[in-house]
Amino acid sequence: MCIFGKKLNPECTKCSSSVTASLEPEVEEQAHVKRDRYVNTVWIYNDCIENGKEKKKLSGIGIIIIMISFLFGTNIMMIIIHTEIGMAFAASDFLIQKTSSFVDENKIMHVYGEVKNISDKAMTNVIAKALFYDTNGKLLNEFQRSSELRTINPGNISPFEILNINTKTVNSVKDFKLSAIGTPIEKSKPTALKIHSDNSRLDILGFYYINGRIVNGGPLTATDSDVIATLYDKDSKVIAIGRALAEPVNITPNSHAAFGLVATEKLQTYKIKSYSLIADSEQYVSLPVFLSK
Repeated sequence: MCIFGKKLNPECTKCSSSVTASLEPEVEEQAHVKRDRYVNTVWIYNDCIENGKEKKKLSGIGIIIIMISFLFGTNIMMIIIHTEIGMAFAASDFLIQKTSSFVDENKIMHVYGEVKNISDKAMTNVIAKALFYDTNGKLLNEFQRSSELRTINPGNISPFEILNINTKTVNSVKDFKLSAIGTPIEKSKPTALKIHSDNSRLDILGFYYINGRIVNGGPLTATDSDVIATLYDKDSKVIAIGRALAEPVNITPNSHAAFGLVATEKLQTYKIKSYSLIADSEQYVSLPVFLSK
């Protein structure tokens, strides 16, 4: 699990107002702000501490931060807050999984993976971010990119690809850390699209082709329809992504559209053991279909 969207300013644990410990005294007096203090790893306003009761509660809270980091693999940060009555909860919306990376012939590093929505709300505008480090743990670069799906429903996944385009430092990268952020929305996107794979093949040049059909089972026209193919190796890690528009791109109700896509990463396609397909549009999305090569 990853923790994302952290606020820049700390908040009072009691009333959730922004604290002012970093403000100059003159600013505090001019703005008539309340005083606060840092007690046992959390902030709380003086006004929120009544008769010492809050201090006693705070003494039973501890924060554990766990970072799991793999060389060119999944990186997970989880914050668990333990209370004095033994309860625990994790602040998280996404899980980054099945990651891999490679450097192409132009010295561009590609980082692949899947972001899974483990919250109870649909997420839109999902962005995956990568921080790249050298052997000494020095931050070299950071890059980000939108996930392939426009909306990720609860429990669903979307592939992503992040490009490290700094060719001067790419050979110095020894590790990277991944995270994701998104905007929650009230309604999930209906899964009214169905996707079918008709055939797939790897040609002699190293291009991997997939052809198939999308069926719109919804009552509305599916506009700006496209298909995303996620390619996996023998360890089920994402090694390439293919994308294509449907033909026609706007699919009327109870009709279908064809698609043909190609994965062009020749240094990766020979590793393919399986793939998944997802159809997406402005109105609808499909459930992923998993197929063997």
